Amino acid sequence: MRIYSSNMELSKVEREVWKLRNSIEIAKDLKAIRKMRGITIKQAIKDLNISINTLLSYERDAKNITYEMLMKMINYYDVDAYIFFSQGLEYILKRKEG
Repeated sequence: MRIYSSNMELSKVEREVWKLRNSIEIAKDLKAIRKMRGITIKQAIKDLNISINTLLSYERDAKNITYEMLMKMINYYDVDAYIFFSQGLEYILKRKEG
């Protein structure tokens, strides 16, 4: 997986968790969670302070997203980071329903 940290060293546990998911799954989940939360593209780019092209590229294939930006998006979408990486969208949706 090519998600990387520009300024942070990932802990051993974080590296192991990241191996469980690939960049396409992460991208798909970011888009689905944004939509599930009712956040428009326009609102997300404003709040995250990124361009529309950047957001759309992250939602297509998250291979170039930094660790910091990914964590910023996860926090913005109000999702538990460990659950996001280890369980993914299906688990998040089940928790929402339950």
